[in-house]
Amino acid sequence: MVPLQYLLLFIIFVLPSDHAPTAVVMLDHGTYANQLYESMIKANSFNAFQTTYQNAENQMQSGKIVAIVTIPANFDRSVQRRQEVPILVQINNLNTDFTADLRRAVPLSITKFYAQAFPKLVNIVPHETDWYRQDTGYIAYIAVSVYVLALAIGGAIQSGTSWAREWELGTMKELLLSPAPRWALIAGKMIGSFILALVAACIVLLVLVFALHSHPKHVGEMVMYTLLTLLIFSTLGTLIGTIARQRRLITTIVLGSSLFVFFISGPLGPPSFSTSSIDFISKFTPLAYSIAGEQNAFHNFSTNTLGDWNAVVLAGFAVVFTLTSIIILRRSVVD
Repeated sequence: MVPLQYLLLFIIFVLPSDHAPTAVVMLDHGTYANQLYESMIKANSFNAFQTTYQNAENQMQSGKIVAIVTIPANFDRSVQRRQEVPILVQINNLNTDFTADLRRAVPLSITKFYAQAFPKLVNIVPHETDWYRQDTGYIAYIAVSVYVLALAIGGAIQSGTSWAREWELGTMKELLLSPAPRWALIAGKMIGSFILALVAACIVLLVLVFALHSHPKHVGEMVMYTLLTLLIFSTLGTLIGTIARQRRLITTIVLGSSLFVFFISGPLGPPSFSTSSIDFISKFTPLAYSIAGEQNAFHNFSTNTLGDWNAVVLAGFAVVFTLTSIIILRRSVVD
């Protein structure tokens, strides 16, 4: 339930900030004025609609729109005569994100308009070549990251609380005094926790596929990273449970640290797009490699340069956490 709540929170956060709601007052309905309006729509920054100035002003005062763009009455005639045409742009600059988008998008719309209306006048035009075949929306990207978070939280809490329960009930002394090797005790706990966490992860995966229509392009790769991530955080939960020995403390540690580790691991974009310090720290978190692997499995693109080596790094994390748990358990003393 926790990852699903995070997913809902991120979706609610991004829905109103996708495109800035903008009222366009068309005082001229000529050919050039309509072309400029079409350029604004294609700028991918406006949620533009035509209305009267009075209605636009009322919506601005009530906080329903971010900007009012007024195309003057003499727009077509002035453009034909190569005269300067002032376009009034009123911006509600309360939100700097929207404000920056609008300040970039209005000049871009005008440039696109001139490139289409007067191709001989604009000699320099951009030519875009996309690295990937399709654009990936924010919700589609963050949904995959939240799926990885579900694997991490589920694996760590299930294995950690299961292991800590043995300490709380005092049954750990029986396990430690038994002839069973330490690795067998850890493996037994991890298998049960692994299965329970896998069931929870499947529920989140069903939400991604059927509710958000985020289908994995490489199913085998998705399954591999899912199992690897669950294995890592099941071993990490066992390690935390061995040290903390209290179920309540396990939940506090996992939930308290999950968001911090999650946000430095590139859930909103590759860590390399962020500051150099965050990019450096992310290299020491298994979540970063899990997110990179799952993003490639779902969307067929890479968020780091490791490629298939992400799986090797994740396997290394699993080995380190398992060996550490065995060593700490070997040093445990029964009163």
